[in-house]
Amino acid sequence: MAEAVSPAERIAIGEAFGVPVIDLFVSTEGLVGHSEPGHPVLTFASDTCLAECVDDDGRPVPPGVASAKVLLTNLHNLTQPLIRYELTDRFTPAGMAGHFLRASVDGRADDLFRYPAASVHPFVIGAVPLRTAAVREFQVRQTGSGADVAAVIDGTPDLAALAAEVRDSLRQAGLTAPAVTIRPVAALDRDPLTGKARRFIPLGTRGRRGPAAPPPSGE
Repeated sequence: MAEAVSPAERIAIGEAFGVPVIDLFVSTEGLVGHSEPGHPVLTFASDTCLAECVDDDGRPVPPGVASAKVLLTNLHNLTQPLIRYELTDRFTPAGMAGHFLRASVDGRADDLFRYPAASVHPFVIGAVPLRTAAVREFQVRQTGSGADVAAVIDGTPDLAALAAEVRDSLRQAGLTAPAVTIRPVAALDRDPLTGKARRFIPLGTRGRRGPAAPPPSGE
């Protein structure tokens, strides 16, 4: 709910419930869409909202290329018209189904981890703790040269091996010498008003660190 579904999560949910996952996208600005069962590409109701997938300079991106943002024009809200309103969601367009836009939703552009050598989608890092059974919950905070992972852990997993997997994922994404820390914590830091924990925190994002933890492992 309210977050993009990673490929690993899609597989886990499908295997657990024995049915394919259907993605829904709903924005308060009026854009809605849904996928076919088991497919990541959504079809959007672009008869009510025009959605333009564009790069950082506002130029349209071709099918198969991830956008930097989406420009939304609401065609049905007469009380508060929106014309080319900027959504920070990243869409990868997959062509049209008649007059309707088809695209996968790759998450928020605000969540990208931007390093000098590469921009890394958080799923690159999150896939590792997600498939580790001993990690009950985690939060990834970008650092200048890699990532700091706070994890609520059951048992005694090999944290050094877990950190090595994350480093390898970052190297494959374009970082030359990533530094990764895994920190066991009793609980994740949560917003005091909503009770939600932000999963990925890019460098420079304001917010409190998690609870005190033992010394880092696997740097």
